[in-house]
Amino acid sequence: MRKLQLLAICATLLAVACSKKPKSVDKFNPNAGKAYSYYTRTSFNYLIAENQKAYSKLKSDALEIDVDEQRNIITEMHNDDMRETLKYFMDAYIDYCYEHLNYIFNNSVDIHVADSVLHIFEERENIEDFNKKALYIFIRERTGLETSNITRVIKTLKQIYTDKFREYEQQNFVKLPF
Repeated sequence: MRKLQLLAICATLLAVACSKKPKSVDKFNPNAGKAYSYYTRTSFNYLIAENQKAYSKLKSDALEIDVDEQRNIITEMHNDDMRETLKYFMDAYIDYCYEHLNYIFNNSVDIHVADSVLHIFEERENIEDFNKKALYIFIRERTGLETSNITRVIKTLKQIYTDKFREYEQQNFVKLPF
């Protein structure tokens, strides 16, 4: 039953499409393979063109508020502001850590690891994939150390970041140098 309905719809659409080309309708013969393929392709192209016309008319008649219904402009503006704030904060955080690297870490190995991590933070805009495993491998290759040493340094840097950012959120500005 469903197949018959689908065939009836296709036949109607083909008739509508062919009605736009009255000269060639007389030549239509479903038994001839190439002509049948030609009319099928012509009908298909006609229906695509009609769909595009209807869609462009729908877009031109629609209000801008309806088109942008999926977007939340206020959230996008807030996210842009937050992205800029985080960029500013992250730059200040990196400067602080570099200036106080010898006070934060006593061990030369930890200082070397922290320098590698801070280098990644500096180059964050050039990194395409923030894959944790890949970043750990990069730091391991650069320092020649095991993951346990790297994790210890990262936890310390993360704690400093968390404390300073929480302080920043409460006071709405970054005290330089922290």
